[in-house]
Amino acid sequence: LYCDDTSGNVSKKWNKHNSVLLTFAGLPRRKIQNLSNIHFLSTSNIAPPLEMMEYIIFTIQKGGEDGIPVWDCLLDEEILLVPWVLAFQGDNPMASEFASHIGMKGKYFCRICHAFGSDSSQRPPGHAGELQRLEDFLKPGVPRSKAETIRNLEAQLKRVLEGAPSAVNHMATETGTKDKYLQHFIDQLSEKCRKIKDDLKNSSRGERMSTDTEIASALQAMRHSLPANLFNPALMVDDFDPHADSPVELLHVVLLGVVKYWWRDAVSRQDSEGRKKLIARINSVDSGGLSIKPPEGHILVHYAGSLVGRDFRVILEMAPFILINMIPKRAYEAWLSLVRLAPLLYQPEISDIDKYMASSPVKRLRLAEAYQKNYRRTWRTPFSTSLHRRHFGIHNGSINQSSTSSFTFLFTSGVSALRSSMQPKDLNLTTQSSVSAVFIRTVTHQA
Repeated sequence: LYCDDTSGNVSKKWNKHNSVLLTFAGLPRRKIQNLSNIHFLSTSNIAPPLEMMEYIIFTIQKGGEDGIPVWDCLLDEEILLVPWVLAFQGDNPMASEFASHIGMKGKYFCRICHAFGSDSSQRPPGHAGELQRLEDFLKPGVPRSKAETIRNLEAQLKRVLEGAPSAVNHMATETGTKDKYLQHFIDQLSEKCRKIKDDLKNSSRGERMSTDTEIASALQAMRHSLPANLFNPALMVDDFDPHADSPVELLHVVLLGVVKYWWRDAVSRQDSEGRKKLIARINSVDSGGLSIKPPEGHILVHYAGSLVGRDFRVILEMAPFILINMIPKRAYEAWLSLVRLAPLLYQPEISDIDKYMASSPVKRLRLAEAYQKNYRRTWRTPFSTSLHRRHFGIHNGSINQSSTSSFTFLFTSGVSALRSSMQPKDLNLTTQSSVSAVFIRTVTHQA
């Protein structure tokens, strides 16, 4: 399954539409991302993703219970298909939403494990503290599980029904579990609780003690009028754990993440003469081995803030040659470490999984060290999902199969035809520090 937001406008004005698509994971790798094998399910500029998923999940579950009879043209007979969800694909914020996770800005910033941020007061001073910080950062935390998340949500709902809805935010912060689907019902219950308390706020102490029971009873009665399931529908799918089954998505994490912001940083360091030199270097690159048209230095430099994924893929290929002596040595070392790691992430097939996994930690460590030296002020949260590369590599195969560029192209071209009249909204971009941090920890998780 794949879900993300895109603009429904033909113009550049942002008109958010949430879209859900799917592809069949059992197809050969060379065909799995053909546009003909990507199937559109739903889009809406009103309904949030988890609300759309409610009926989709119901359909999948029903198909799993009853099967789907189809005609097999090769066997020349009717067969029964039994579907299940292998993985969820999307960018990090969407994957966090589907995992009922608080998000990358939370204290527990990783949707896959219990890694959490710590301040400098909890570490030794000086070099020893930085070394401990790096060592802790490269270790996956205790894995999250669907069962644990459901228990956390049940505890939050229980506190609301006891008349203490204000406790939910603290519980979400301390567990990293926050369900946007449940939040809709919590808001309704909280409003009911507030009205009852406002009506009784002038009561005596003895009356207030009795009203606590009345509030709980009223909230329980309201709970019975709500749907049976108040939790994220993705948590209800058999044999699918949104924490463990949401592979790292390379487009947003690598190209539109760390490469994008490091390239902006490299360009911003140049004066007018430096930019001319950088443009000349790009224009002189022989792109014959890249199977692309010659890169246009003027566009890549002067429009560094408006490039797309395919532009950053070219930049990643050229970086060692065009950036030498153009940026500080430590920044250049960070780029070299990234360039060494990228081919491992973009391997279309893995013939020797043990050798592949053994080579990843060394390159991850070099990247992390170079990053920490050059971007010290952004060395905090959430490189998180990359630490689980080993799990996803074994569980889902090549991470390159989790690329969502084909999905993005399909529903961008399709949804734009809707030309909805919905008012455009601003597209909130993640800061350089959070996106870059997401990448490092993502790569480490993946290995």
